[in-house]
Amino acid sequence: MAAPKSNFSEDEFGRRLDRCLTDVVVKGSSGLVLGLTLSVLMFRRRAWPSIMGAGFGIGVAYKSCEKDLSL
Repeated sequence: MAAPKSNFSEDEFGRRLDRCLTDVVVKGSSGLVLGLTLSVLMFRRRAWPSIMGAGFGIGVAYKSCEKDLSL
């Protein structure tokens, strides 16, 4: 049996915030993994590609959350 949907604005804001936090974790970690991969393959194990990849991922997630929460 499905949970009843509530029409409270606090619940909707909470769901949007949960989606944003999940988005930040997923995109930040995928950027970190991509940066680590590039670091190992191309940049002789430097730290900056992984930091930059995580920063780009978090930045994209922030922009998406900013748009989603403003509605």
